[in-house]
Amino acid sequence: MMRNTTRFKKAIKINFDEMMGLMDSCQQLHTPSLEQRPEAKKISRNARRVPKNLFSNTLNNPVAIFSGIVPGTKWCGTGDIAATYYDLGTEKSMDRCCRSHDLCPIKLRSYQNKYSLINNSIYSKSHCECDSAFYRCLKDLNSPTADVMGNIYFNIVQVPCVEHVEDSKRDAAPGKQQAMQFSKQQLAY
Repeated sequence: MMRNTTRFKKAIKINFDEMMGLMDSCQQLHTPSLEQRPEAKKISRNARRVPKNLFSNTLNNPVAIFSGIVPGTKWCGTGDIAATYYDLGTEKSMDRCCRSHDLCPIKLRSYQNKYSLINNSIYSKSHCECDSAFYRCLKDLNSPTADVMGNIYFNIVQVPCVEHVEDSKRDAAPGKQQAMQFSKQQLAY
């Protein structure tokens, strides 16, 4: 894969809105199954050790629940257990929603200090626009499993999000990083 990128001289810098647009476009694409991808042969050692029945499509799987991953998924929960970008659980549609949310370009992981903010919680906090996209994605699935995920994330835990602070000065210095703040999520599932 990386061999094909040698013709590019340097990375192109894009802003947050452009990145969100790209992520939305990727979300709309059909993802080939893992078995058809050459990357499938490069699954990590840890992923190989996981028992096949661990990711059964039930909500009463205590092993998956205690590992912090929603049963039937590899991207939904505290972190992810996917070996590659294309590695999805049996709940593929919901996993795509979680994968896109996990890859939010503006995010503070637990106990991370970034954007002049400190996240002292046990879970990551994503940009409010990423949370909104996650909300829409789960709602669009119209499935019981997605509804459980949405209720936990948006109604029970009510994870705060990160948002840009409107600059009171009209001429902010060019190249200056825009201030961020935590915000209470306004979405109820």
